[in-house]
Order: sequence, then C-alpha cells, then structure tokens
Amino acid sequence: MPRRRPGRVHAEERVRRELRRRARRGEHDTIDGLSAKTMAQTRRVEVLDPRLHPGFTREALCLGEWSARSLSTWTVLDALRGHTVIGCGVRGCCIDPVGDRELLSVVVHALRRPQAHELRARIKRLDDLYGFTDDVFPSM
Repeated sequence: MPRRRPGRVHAEERVRRELRRRARRGEHDTIDGLSAKTMAQTRRVEVLDPRLHPGFTREALCLGEWSARSLSTWTVLDALRGHTVIGCGVRGCCIDPVGDRELLSVVVHALRRPQAHELRARIKRLDDLYGFTDDVFPSM
C-alpha cells in the first residue's frame, strides 16, 4: 500500500487541530441554506487555502449582502471595470465585494459537486442582489 506524502499528512493534521480548536471555543459558524456537509467542506477549504481564513465564506456572504443593500450597483460595477476602488483597498479594513466574490469562486471550485451546487445557489442570490450577470464572473 502506498504511503501518503508527509506534506499532506501535516496539512490534514493542521486542519484537524484548527477544527478542534474552533469546536472547543464554540465557534460554529453556519450559513443559512447550507447543509452540515457543505459547511464541513467549506471549513476545510478555508483552513487549507492560504488566501482564506476560518469563517471567510460566512463573512463574505454577510458583508456582500450588506454592501449590496447599502452601495449603489453602479459603484460595484465601476469597481469591476477597474474605474473605482471601494474603500481603502486594504484587505480586511474595508469591504471589497469584487475581491470577496472572486475568493468565493475559489471556495466553490474546491468543493465537491453537490456541495458546490449548494454554495453556488447561495452566491447566485448575492449576485442577484448586486445585479451581476453570468458574464461578470464566468468561472462559476
């Protein structure tokens, strides 16, 4: 039987440690409309991907819905074209709906097909709030 690569073993152990730590603290970030299996895979992706942090998907969806209701659709579309910067441009300081949307597509592509379908449906609702069409983010 072939053995697993040491890097993969260490990465899996890091995921387990992070998930145990979050469970001890009582950090159960759930997203309305997603199953427990989808949430488990999403948490795993958030821990493994260096561009993300635990709870990123939930934050991006919540902030996305808030900004879709508070920002003008034209402001967001100008940001997509590169004409406008929303906020200061520092990640984590101000909201960045375009950058968050791109990272959400990274999460979707890392999930298995049924779970990705669930998350896509949730992101589709967010896109409808912004007024995005399918050609804005064709990778989904």
